Amino acid sequence: MSDEGERADEAAGRGRLAFLGPIPRIASWLGGSLALISAVFYAAGYLALRAQLELLGLAGLVSPSNQRFVQEGGRFFLELGLELNTLLSLLILGGLAALVIYGIARPILAWRRRKRPERVGWLRRWAARHQVRLRVVGFVALVIALFALARDPDEFLAPLQISGLLFEPSAPPPGEGTLSDAESLRRLLLSGDEEGLRWRFREYLAFELLALALFLGSWWLAARWRLRLLLTAPFWLVLVIYTLALPMLYGVLRYREAAPVVSVNAEALGRPEGSELFLLERTEEELLLWDPASRRAIWLPFAGVRSAEVLRIDYLVRPGAGAGAGGGA
Repeated sequence: MSDEGERADEAAGRGRLAFLGPIPRIASWLGGSLALISAVFYAAGYLALRAQLELLGLAGLVSPSNQRFVQEGGRFFLELGLELNTLLSLLILGGLAALVIYGIARPILAWRRRKRPERVGWLRRWAARHQVRLRVVGFVALVIALFALARDPDEFLAPLQISGLLFEPSAPPPGEGTLSDAESLRRLLLSGDEEGLRWRFREYLAFELLALALFLGSWWLAARWRLRLLLTAPFWLVLVIYTLALPMLYGVLRYREAAPVVSVNAEALGRPEGSELFLLERTEEELLLWDPASRRAIWLPFAGVRSAEVLRIDYLVRPGAGAGAGGGA
């Protein structure tokens, strides 16, 4: 009986170990997935935040933390999800309309097939015999669509040509000629036209989805070709460029950098007590402040600060402000 009891205990122990066996693999998979998600968030947040700092003219002054990059990357994907939800709703409505049309046309098509079955069979046999030719024609059509619908690089990346908005906040004066894309976007940014900027971002997102659809179509058509990767190179190159540019375009068109507005009492500032400044960065030895009145960045050592008070959080560029500065003196 004792031997049987020991064997039963061993079997029960092996059963418990077998039950716990998948747990390390699941934990390893979860850890790898979280690391991958964090890396994607970091990359997107880095591109978006760097584009915003370049827009403001602070790229060489402010050094955000890695945690900030991950946070802004998560915000980018949240905004992207909301925009895709809007586009998905439109696609669903279009799909429902197509189903209604198909439901109306289906009896007519079925009647025509019954009347002329030989023609339907002939079309199927013809398509099977000329499958390679049809794939070539379809692929050529996708190439033509790619070059016809792909935007000029300078036009597509026009938002990234704007910089120094804090230091040169005035919009270009109206002239006789037409404004460039960068100048018109600069006016949109300074006028606070959030709806116009949102639609510009949606336009770029639509081009991204179009590039994805063209790539998937070309990849499917070239499935049986030996030079598949080479032939589809224009499609995936355009897709990669648009994908990398999308977080940066978001950083210019949709993201708004905010910072604490502080009142600093320090003799080195040379400003009246109670003046409002933006706190851009705080290190162990000094404060990096932005003076919206004089449009200058100030490094202030802690040793010269008598007192400081945080008043509120505000945007560095207040939408609709003619001067382009967020806080007043």
